[in-house]
Amino acid sequence: MNDQLVNKKPLWRRILRKIFFIGVILIVAGIAVLSVWNLYASNKIKKEISKIRTTGEPVTFADLEARLPKVDEAVNAARYYQAGMDLIIPVVGQEENSDLNFKFSEYVKKSPHTLPDPLLMNKAKKFLEANQLALEMLAKGAEFSACRNELWIKNGIGATLEQLRRPRNAAKLLSLRSMYLAAQGKGDQAVDSVISSLRMTRIFDGQMILITFMVKISCLATAYNDASFVLEFSHPSEKSSARLQHALLDTDQPKDLEQMILTERVYSIEWMGNIFPVSKPFPASSAIPLPERMPGFYGFHPSLRLAGLNYLCDMTQFLTAARKPWPVVFDAMQSFQPTGIFGNTLVLAKVAITFGRNLAKARSICVAVMIERYRLAHGKLPEKLSDLVPAYTQAIPMDPFTGKDLLYRHDKDSYTVYSVGDDRKDDGGIVDLQPTGKQAMGPGPFLPPPGSKPSGQSVSSVQGGKTRQDWGVKIRLLPR
Repeated sequence: MNDQLVNKKPLWRRILRKIFFIGVILIVAGIAVLSVWNLYASNKIKKEISKIRTTGEPVTFADLEARLPKVDEAVNAARYYQAGMDLIIPVVGQEENSDLNFKFSEYVKKSPHTLPDPLLMNKAKKFLEANQLALEMLAKGAEFSACRNELWIKNGIGATLEQLRRPRNAAKLLSLRSMYLAAQGKGDQAVDSVISSLRMTRIFDGQMILITFMVKISCLATAYNDASFVLEFSHPSEKSSARLQHALLDTDQPKDLEQMILTERVYSIEWMGNIFPVSKPFPASSAIPLPERMPGFYGFHPSLRLAGLNYLCDMTQFLTAARKPWPVVFDAMQSFQPTGIFGNTLVLAKVAITFGRNLAKARSICVAVMIERYRLAHGKLPEKLSDLVPAYTQAIPMDPFTGKDLLYRHDKDSYTVYSVGDDRKDDGGIVDLQPTGKQAMGPGPFLPPPGSKPSGQSVSSVQGGKTRQDWGVKIRLLPR
């Protein structure tokens, strides 16, 4: 009787019923397959993390903190840096260009090796006077030998970005003071200001994920440019020059690239623990909920765990490359092709170029300080860099892109210390930005696109519609 009733139902209803049941079966089967795949991939990730742990490398925020030296709060410079940043007054009255975006470097970029006009000098004076207390706190921080600062990387990238805004403002303020003092011919005071800028970058150490690493490089690059301005226009004393040389050497930290990759991997592992809903927690996952926590369903994406696994393998490869000596590290970073798109692996090779350029600039400035010390003692320039050994250094700093000594050119008007840069081509020491017809690519070094050759071709940097061929410093020979 029931069979007869079923058979009497319209054909379209019977077909729809079968489609419904088949759909339910397919959905259930799909969820089951996806769950099995995700469980398998999660277990693979767990094993990879456990493998990393067995090497003694950090996999949690707690691991990172345990690797850092203990700092007594009584001698922690960070409290003065934070106080100085809190005291910065970004705007003075209603004057035009009175905020932190006003700085001498913008003026000097338009016409290298020239002093700002009296109007800009007067504006700078008023701005610095308004921020005198902030500058005193930043200078006080530079006197301490230790620094442990909190950048809130545990709370996610949003919180970290808010923290990074403050030191960038402080770097601009210190840069303005350094160049203002140099323009007045106050060399020793200008050196003290540059040293404050260099030492303030310690606040990024210990929590150096990629974004904090790049901000540190930016702040250091500003300080290096200020140092060259100070050398050219203010002629600091031998004692102050020696202090500046020592401070510059302290910022020459090739291992920062490795530390950044280690910290970035920890951050991503913690992030993965938040977006992968598994029955058991990741062996490296902490209880700290990152704001980047994704909706639960997002963690079921079939390719996400595979991307995470590829990411961990990629980062291991990058770490292996970063631990090599320069310039081998540069070639190793450029030759490796990441397999996944999880995290920031696609930009790490480009970051290595920027980091290498910054090392080249730091070492070139350091040699320029040695040359100025030699010039002060002998009344002339050294004929070759080896003349600086051993009175001012035990060895000439290495060009990070060649592994050889930095290059040196001089004439009756100026001298240049430089690296050939990432194109490995000596362009004659052209280190000032040169006008070009190309469209500006935005602030900071222009990096070649992924897949471009690391050598054998000229890759110029484009900044604000200008290019440079080599990386280093040029100092004009002004009368003392």
